[in-house]
Amino acid sequence: MQWFKAKVEEVSSKSRTAALWLSYTHYIEIGQQFIKAVRTNNFARHYSTTKQMINLFAGTAHYNYANNCRLYLQSIEELKKVRPQVAEHFGIGNHTVRRTRII
Repeated sequence: MQWFKAKVEEVSSKSRTAALWLSYTHYIEIGQQFIKAVRTNNFARHYSTTKQMINLFAGTAHYNYANNCRLYLQSIEELKKVRPQVAEHFGIGNHTVRRTRII
């Protein structure tokens, strides 16, 4: 994995186009991780990918999304302090709405 990261850095430093495509694939991967987190009810992954998406929103000039995302993460942190039982339910996967029960 270290070799791969070193190769990515080398290619990115040599070509601006390669750097653009590599950053594009990185952001696509973040989006895929977010979708997977929501579909699998994984709140820890949801929280971490939401935190990573702030940079994506700011970099693409979606400042309202970046700001609201930051406020959302702050409210989650506050929820852990004010209502730990609700945060615990979120942690076990009760943060998404389903039409049918997952078996």
